[in-house]
This record gives sequence, C-alpha cells and structure tokens, in this order.
Amino acid sequence: GRTGRTHERHARRLGASVPARARCVHDLLGERHDVRERMSALRERLVVFGGVYANHRALGALLDTLAGDPPEQTWCLGDLGGFGPHPEHALAHLRERGVPTVQGNVDHSIGHALADCACGYTHPDDQHFAQRSYDYAAARMGEASRAWLRGLPREARFTLGGRRVLLCHGSPRRQN
Repeated sequence: GRTGRTHERHARRLGASVPARARCVHDLLGERHDVRERMSALRERLVVFGGVYANHRALGALLDTLAGDPPEQTWCLGDLGGFGPHPEHALAHLRERGVPTVQGNVDHSIGHALADCACGYTHPDDQHFAQRSYDYAAARMGEASRAWLRGLPREARFTLGGRRVLLCHGSPRRQN
C-alpha cells in the first residue's frame, strides 16, 4: 500500500537504502501459480480499474473508450472520492453506466462518515494533505451517495472463462 511507497520516497530523498520489493504477481507466486499464464487462455476480457479519486474526467474517458469495444466485464476496485474537486461526479459516471464496484477504504470511510480515509500514510506531510483532501470530499458528498458507498460489497467473486476470480480493494484480509 501507500505506506511502503511513502517510506521509500522519503528514504531515497535522504540517500538511505530501500529494501527490494517483488515487482509482479509472478515474483510473489512463482512459476506454478503464474496468474498471467492461467488468465491468458481466457477468451473473455475483464477490465479492472480503481483509485479513481474523484477524477471524473479520466474516468469518463476510460468508460467512453471501453464503450467503443466493450469487454465482457468491467469492474471498479473502489476509492472513488477523496482527492478531486467533484467527488460526486465519479460516482454518477459509475452508476449511470452500471459499472459494478467494490468498496475501497476511502469509500468505506466517506460512506460511514469516519474521521479519516484510513489510507495508512506514515509521513506527517502525507497525512496532512490526505486529511485535507478527505475532509473536502467528505463535506461535499451527499447522503444518497454516502448510502451508495456504504452498500458497496467489500469483494466480488465470479467465474470468467472457467476461472474463479476474486476482486477486492487492497486484499481479501484488509481493505487497505
């Protein structure tokens, strides 16, 4: 999550060494469980995106592009509001186009009117600016949208091309 990247960014500025991390699913799971190989045999297309952060213009452009050659399934992995100027607009795009969405930590926090986004920032500057952005978005989110965010599922499970798929924000054990 963000905590590791934040630490690494600050460590690099100070000239400190940063431990190496795995670069892809293949590095984590090894040859026997290579998700890319198993998913490459699918004839159906699955588009997954997340971290919209109220960027309704980018989201609109993505959804317009997908409308030209629609995949079998499109899913949003959450974090819809929180950092952009018009948090309600992104929600409207997803609802109007019927894009299934799982709940991210920002969605959970705004939906339940929590004090912060539960983003896990460790550096005080990151915490400060995230809090300001979160407060701004939360103050501009209407009750109907909060209810919609509260009602989003934490995960989605389905079968695609004979393969079981689990979608979630963060991990199945922890939302962020």
